[in-house]
Amino acid sequence: MKKYLILASISERMMVPLCSDTLSPDILLVLIAGVCKTFTELYDDKMPLQNAIVTMAEFYNVWDPTSNGTVTMDYLLNHDDEVQWAKLEEAYEATEDVGPYDLLGYPVYLSVRSYLNGKGYVSEEDIDEYFRNHPESDD
Repeated sequence: MKKYLILASISERMMVPLCSDTLSPDILLVLIAGVCKTFTELYDDKMPLQNAIVTMAEFYNVWDPTSNGTVTMDYLLNHDDEVQWAKLEEAYEATEDVGPYDLLGYPVYLSVRSYLNGKGYVSEEDIDEYFRNHPESDD
């Protein structure tokens, strides 16, 4: 069973191992794509890998297992049965036809969006803007 996700960014020439007590690497990748797409929606730019990791840690209790000595990078590189590899760029491509609110869910999308734009809270204006930009969600 895969326990760790090694997420690489080709454009940044960097990779970071990630793990979670509750989320599988596949789910982590979907959530990272949602967070990154939210950033792109706000800033019209790709989200840097390090910012994605910090945001994931804030919302999903995700961490780098090598930072606390749980495992070493050498261990991860030599235990392929426990590691899933992914590229940040592929997460964008795999979800290009899906909105970040579809990946994260409406409440989390708004929370991540307010965190990334620096407000730190979801306001009535955020909710109104969401429904203005996504009228198909207004039921």
